[in-house]
Amino acid sequence: MIGLMQGELIRHAGVVDPDGNIWDCRGKVGEKEFGEPFLDIKFPYETRPITEEQLKVVAPLLSNREPFIESLSKKAQMVWPELPWKSDTLVVRVRAFAEELEALSRKHSLWIYGNLPTALPAIAEGDGEEKGYALKAVMGGYMINRSFQS
Repeated sequence: MIGLMQGELIRHAGVVDPDGNIWDCRGKVGEKEFGEPFLDIKFPYETRPITEEQLKVVAPLLSNREPFIESLSKKAQMVWPELPWKSDTLVVRVRAFAEELEALSRKHSLWIYGNLPTALPAIAEGDGEEKGYALKAVMGGYMINRSFQS
C-alpha cells in the first residue's frame, strides 16, 4: 500500500500492483490522478509505503477543512437530493425556488424552458399540460426546465 502524504498525515491510500500501477477506490489511476481529489496538495505528490496499522490511526482534523466539507456537502446533495437536508442547503433552496417559480408560471401562464442544455432559456405561454418544473443536477448547480403531464 502507498499513502498520499501531507507531512506525516496520510490523506489517501492506494495499492500498487506488481506492474507499478496505482489502484484506489476509483480503480486504476495514474500517478497524477491519484491525488487530484485533494485540491490543497499539488503534484508531484509525496507518496510512501504505508501499513494497515498506519491507516487505523485517527488523524487530526485539518485546520482548513471547511471548503472541503462545503464541496462534499454540495456533491452529496446532488447525489442524494431526497435526503432531509437543512433548510439553508443548496438543494433545498433550489427546490423552493422551483416551487415558487412554478406558482408564478401558473399565475401568469408563462413557462421558462430550454430546448437544449446549452441553449439560452426562453419563456413561452403555457398550454395547460405543464406538470411543473423538473430539476436536474449538473456540474456546479442545477438545470431547470418545464415538464409535462404524462
